Amino acid sequence: MQRWDDLAVLRDGPVRPERTPVSDAASMAAAIKEKAIALGAARVGMSALRPEYIEYGVDIPHRNVIALICYEDYRKVMDGPDAVDLEAMSTYVRCAEIATEIARHIREDLG
Repeated sequence: MQRWDDLAVLRDGPVRPERTPVSDAASMAAAIKEKAIALGAARVGMSALRPEYIEYGVDIPHRNVIALICYEDYRKVMDGPDAVDLEAMSTYVRCAEIATEIARHIREDLG
């Protein structure tokens, strides 16, 4: 999907030099989770990035991960396999859009 490829270049970028002070990590995490849910995520979690989360041979220069879930409309199964494929791919793209916007928000708005 072209949209998926278009988002790839937006996922990493320069961080705003003026950093938002974080005196309460739990509150900051809650605010980021709320932003993801407002953007359409059904569930959001955060964790330290562990080696088993990364595909072998891929270098991820980050310490933490934000995981999110977007629900698929499983009623699409009644419309046949093409509808199921389209729903799955559309949902994956929606997750990528939300993740990309969260990454931008953290880099550019929070610093």
